[in-house]
Amino acid sequence: MALSLDVEEPIEFRELITKLKGGLGEGIIKMFALDTFVPGLRKHVEELLACPRDLEPEDRSIIEYSLVTIVIGLLYDQRLGA
Repeated sequence: MALSLDVEEPIEFRELITKLKGGLGEGIIKMFALDTFVPGLRKHVEELLACPRDLEPEDRSIIEYSLVTIVIGLLYDQRLGA
């Protein structure tokens, strides 16, 4: 037996989805200079990983979120990996 939940999305949420489909997301991405940001971020992650000391939890979080950002950038524009 399937459970059915009738959840109505707020109007603000539906408007945000409509705006993002209309190119707002593209505008946000264009605000970043991904061609310099992603390689620079990759360089800093490599430097953190090359440190001979033990990594602090904050360092691990920086690396984790940096890698997520790099992957998202590469999915957006594969030329950034060159």
